[in-house]
Amino acid sequence: MTRQGNRHRQKSTGRNMVSLIFSFFLSLSLLAITALLVVRLGILSESRFLSTLDDAYYQYTLNYVNEQTGYYTLPTGLAQSVLDDVFTVDEVRADVDDNVISAFRHVDSAIDTTDQEERLSANVAQFFSDNGVEASGETEEITAAYVDEIMEIYRSAVRLPGLDAIVRVRDVFMRYFLVGTIALVALSVVLVVMLVRMHHFAHRGLRYVAYATGGATLMSFVAPFMLYHSGFYRGLKLTPQFFYHFGVSFIEHALKTCLLGALVLLVVTIVLIVVINALRKQVKRRYRSSHFD
Repeated sequence: MTRQGNRHRQKSTGRNMVSLIFSFFLSLSLLAITALLVVRLGILSESRFLSTLDDAYYQYTLNYVNEQTGYYTLPTGLAQSVLDDVFTVDEVRADVDDNVISAFRHVDSAIDTTDQEERLSANVAQFFSDNGVEASGETEEITAAYVDEIMEIYRSAVRLPGLDAIVRVRDVFMRYFLVGTIALVALSVVLVVMLVRMHHFAHRGLRYVAYATGGATLMSFVAPFMLYHSGFYRGLKLTPQFFYHFGVSFIEHALKTCLLGALVLLVVTIVLIVVINALRKQVKRRYRSSHFD
């Protein structure tokens, strides 16, 4: 009996060690799946970028346009008033959003600045008239060159800095996302099945699955929470102001998405604990019933 008991304990110890190893790899697999989904759905998605571009971003962009066009206008001899009401925040919003959508969908974005050009040309013509300068071929040529430069400043400002590089990263990521996710999901399913089948009672196998989801929850929560709590990203030296605002908002949203992924894993862990307890009680009831009979 003693020898059989030792053999049984050794077998049980070995099974538990293997279960812990499988649980560890399952935890890493779940963490990787969560990371892939967070990056795909919460960071490198078109909707995420558009949601990051809030009203403050558009206003900062408009302020930057007015500032840069004002700097360009100073040495020309034209009054700053020629820029009044040329650009609006609604037009900035539409053009910025169009740039983002076009970049993610690989469509050429041609910003139509016809209305702005007409308003600016009319303001310049009014400036010449108010100052006794008669319209001529020369004034038209000066106006056209000035308008072209101002519109180029505007087009540059409404294009999100670094957007092309971000889209290239997204494209490379998407090449491997589906294959990687399917492979990791398949591995996770195999590990879960093996953990459950290794134990006589299902709840004992599920206990190691809960260890894995709990570990993945902890690993996916700690780093993002510490980074979010520290607020390090607010100290980044990004210019101009609209790009700083976008960078801070983007990082903040990305960290929140990571925390949301950790929350999902936590919910899964809680559900598993509830199921494990229910199965354990069921086993106890069956044992008591059979023993009583």
